[in-house]
Amino acid sequence: MNHSELISHLAKNTGQTQAAVKSVLDALALTIQSHDVTLQGVAKFSTTVRKARTGRNPATGEPMLIEAKRIPSIKPLKPLKDAVAVE
Repeated sequence: MNHSELISHLAKNTGQTQAAVKSVLDALALTIQSHDVTLQGVAKFSTTVRKARTGRNPATGEPMLIEAKRIPSIKPLKPLKDAVAVE
């Protein structure tokens, strides 16, 4: 399901306009980007810091410093895992 299909589906199921649903989804995306968010029964969205480390340049084999950076982390919660489990 792509973004526009999700908007249409949510609008139909909630009785809201597609514009209202789109604005809520856009606000949710911005919130997830700047805060740790847990969507009950779905997933936990957070960021973690990857430490600086030494790597190798694949072209030359020279050691190089890979700087620390923040990366996104998404952890599915148990209700979602149980819902998609194949038995």
